[in-house]
Amino acid sequence: ALLYTNSCGERRIRVQTIVVPVISDLGEMYMNVDGGATAAIVAKLAVEKTISSKVDDARNAVQHKCIQALKEYRSLINPSYRGTNRLLYPETLRLLAIYTLAIIKSAAIRGASDIPADERSVVGYEMVSMPISNLLQFLYPLFYSVHDLMQSKAGTVGESGLVVLPGVLPLSVERMDTRGAYL
Repeated sequence: ALLYTNSCGERRIRVQTIVVPVISDLGEMYMNVDGGATAAIVAKLAVEKTISSKVDDARNAVQHKCIQALKEYRSLINPSYRGTNRLLYPETLRLLAIYTLAIIKSAAIRGASDIPADERSVVGYEMVSMPISNLLQFLYPLFYSVHDLMQSKAGTVGESGLVVLPGVLPLSVERMDTRGAYL
């Protein structure tokens, strides 16, 4: 881009563009995509959509983006590898469906009428302004089992001088024990 002043004293911007091929294979792009960054941009686009349209439209747009991405990847796969009802996705996007569900259930675009408008706007602002790593932990938080710290090396100081944390568990009720304590 070039900023200049013409002979009449008006400020002008001249922009020159060029098309440069980045990849030769779309499947290669899917293999190298950053799943966390993809989920973060979808979340930010959904929050921005709630400003200009209804919350239902934002939720539908998030679902559509996830389905569209996975359908397109499936169309790139060799037909012999496709099963009848198998979900095919690249390893880099293995958590995209979970992040999509978390975005839909977040207070920023959840459809419940019991969420006050100010809370919805605060959560939406936080989602838009958070760094990617914080947004991903906000959408899908870490889940630690703290009742079995004595049985593992968790809670002790490791070789690096840092406290060893317990192993991260998936956020699932199947992983919980009724007598356990979790963080």
